[in-house]
Amino acid sequence: AIHSFQKGIDYSKAIGRDDYLALGYVRLAAFYRKSGQLDESFYNANNAFTSSLNINNDSIKIIAAIELGDVYQTKGESLLAYKTYINAFDKAVDIGNSNLQSEVYHRYSALYQLLGNREYAKENLIKSLELNTKFHNPEGIIKDYIALAKLSDESFYPEKALVLSQKLK
Repeated sequence: AIHSFQKGIDYSKAIGRDDYLALGYVRLAAFYRKSGQLDESFYNANNAFTSSLNINNDSIKIIAAIELGDVYQTKGESLLAYKTYINAFDKAVDIGNSNLQSEVYHRYSALYQLLGNREYAKENLIKSLELNTKFHNPEGIIKDYIALAKLSDESFYPEKALVLSQKLK
């Protein structure tokens, strides 16, 4: 898998596409993060974030920032993760991207769970649910219900997720 990521990154450099380059680094950083190789993950997340500064696509900038925040969170650097997520959220609000705002709410929730504050974790998931409901994003709503089900003992969250997913097939 790493070889495939690296080929994509090399190709992106060769054709001068910083947007593809940033996304390639994001994917490689996520792979390393999930594999527990945090130094490599941090290196690639930083490269993604830096590469994204050279492009006009704000969504890619936000995705790169979210991955960098994820790496900070995995490394146990909660304050840096939170600051990075705040910047990503603000930019998502600026461009009106509710899907990425929802993603950041989920990151806030995970961070608060890690810090032992289930109430704030749940509060952020509720904000995401409200946002996804407002913008009629059924996939996001299902994701919110599933996350809320994991966080609470309330049985209606998994039931709602199941009913909505069956409607969407």
